[in-house]
Amino acid sequence: MDFNIKTINKGITADIFKIGLTLDQKEISSWLKNKSLLKDEEVLNSFQDLTPWTRAGGETYSTTFSYSTDKATYNLIAKAIVTTHPEKSLLDWIRRRKILFDSNIPVSNWLWTGEATIIETFYPKDYTETSKFEELIKIAFSLDKFGFSTLKFLDDLRCDEDGKPYYIDFGFDLGEPSGNIKENAKQYLLKKYSQKAREIETCYSDNLL
Repeated sequence: MDFNIKTINKGITADIFKIGLTLDQKEISSWLKNKSLLKDEEVLNSFQDLTPWTRAGGETYSTTFSYSTDKATYNLIAKAIVTTHPEKSLLDWIRRRKILFDSNIPVSNWLWTGEATIIETFYPKDYTETSKFEELIKIAFSLDKFGFSTLKFLDDLRCDEDGKPYYIDFGFDLGEPSGNIKENAKQYLLKKYSQKAREIETCYSDNLL
């Protein structure tokens, strides 16, 4: 099968080209394998830039891309941290992500980290498209239980194709767990979903926060 590639200006392929690799099947395969994104037994059939690098928040730029092998198709997003000390910020993101994971909060699937950059699974839906509203309540409850000071936690969530939400942003806005119970997440959830106030209050009461 012929190798197909589609590039756009300022997409991830621009970064691949900058490090001296040719945009062909062999060298893009090598780039993917170096980041553990392509298994030795997989054959790369196509690669496509989806969106250019754009500002994604106060701390990051991001770009999305897709590639297909003889086994599967993968849709990924790369996030580059652009703070004053990006490598330290990445370590902070890693630490905060682990805290959320240990607190039973679903977090995005990281596939590679390095050079102040994260490559992870791309979640196509925002929180308003969730099919599992109770999952939003559970996330809010856990954030409050462990004392996170986040004010707009919903903005840091994305959902997969089935509508399951995942925390995807572990930057400064998340805050740190204080050990003191808070209601920041609950209040923001009530603000965004006032029509579901009874359901939210009931879930919080049942969990005895």
